[in-house]
Amino acid sequence: MSLEAWLTKTAYVAALTGIDQWGKPVYGPPVARKVRVEEQRRMVLTARGEEVPSNHRLWCLSAIAITDRVWLPGTSTSDVEKSLAPLSVSSVSDRPGSRTLFKVEL
Repeated sequence: MSLEAWLTKTAYVAALTGIDQWGKPVYGPPVARKVRVEEQRRMVLTARGEEVPSNHRLWCLSAIAITDRVWLPGTSTSDVEKSLAPLSVSSVSDRPGSRTLFKVEL
């Protein structure tokens, strides 16, 4: 089975593009990504070294930055307040090193 067959849902990801004049983050348009979403509460270590609860684990084939915003499948992208900020991002490669799978804790 291919990795693509495992990614059955669509999430949307908006990349951080800058900071506005009031110091608030500005994001680009949400882009569709094929993902696998696992809903399970677990404790994760953030990029800052803090242990916090995570409710969703997202797997995808394209990189998601810790500064991006993510809308889970079924969530409207019209409101940035409905998006989630990644708590941690990691990647794993297959044995030949030709494919990388990204794991994002939300």
